[in-house]
Amino acid sequence: MLRSVRGFWNASLPALGAVLLCASTVPGCYSFNEVTVHVRDGETGQPIDNALVCVHHDRQDPFQPPVPGRKCVRAVRGTARVRGDPQFLPSVKVTEHDYMPAAASLYNATSGELVVNLYRQPAPAALVTLPAGYQGVVKIALRWTRYKDGMPVPAPEYPVGQRLFLFPLDSPDGLTWFPWSPLIQQAMGERCHAIYDDGTPIPTTRRGNPQSVAFRPLRSPMGGAGFGLVYLFYVGTLEEYEPLAREASFRNPGADQMDWIKRFGIRSDVPSHRNGG
Repeated sequence: MLRSVRGFWNASLPALGAVLLCASTVPGCYSFNEVTVHVRDGETGQPIDNALVCVHHDRQDPFQPPVPGRKCVRAVRGTARVRGDPQFLPSVKVTEHDYMPAAASLYNATSGELVVNLYRQPAPAALVTLPAGYQGVVKIALRWTRYKDGMPVPAPEYPVGQRLFLFPLDSPDGLTWFPWSPLIQQAMGERCHAIYDDGTPIPTTRRGNPQSVAFRPLRSPMGGAGFGLVYLFYVGTLEEYEPLAREASFRNPGADQMDWIKRFGIRSDVPSHRNGG
């Protein structure tokens, strides 16, 4: 009996919270009765006609009732109207031929409107240039705004359709800054590669020959004030890489984000009065 009451209470809490939230003066709160999704080309801003917009729900608690089934509609002239149940963490996944899929939470809707940007195929990739023979940690920080000598540096403008982004190493200790963009963030991880400045490519792998030098993902992403999103890679042998990878694993509760940022000397280029210090 107690388990049944507990299950009912746990299952009811999300719905009760949603009702109370929408009863307050929170902008854009419509209990997800209906949200207008605007599907746009992320580079041109043009509406994408006939994109498939599907609503997905996820359980917040095992005692909740069954999740509602997926419902899909086609965007007409780039616009689709969808409904979601707030007690099941509703989100939309948007797909269209020749575009990379994108997802967004309906909680991000503002005044019942949600914009989802799609980007044309192929998938983006990033290439970091390292000094010949460099081995060690590579620290990539994606920043919305870069600073130099205390002043913001304008982000570069990339031509529509560019999918390969080239970046040199900014400092001899393995730190490089990337200007943030949705495409560059998508390129992090398996589509981020490295090359030596003498033209020698560095293999990208987690395993392979234990004695071979490779560009290996170490940890991603981390976040911190003044740093943006920080991704760690390692250039070296598997024997050198594996102890760091175990320590950096998200499954390790001791691998605190800011501890890692400090340990590897990931410094901010934000002026101190902007970085709270």
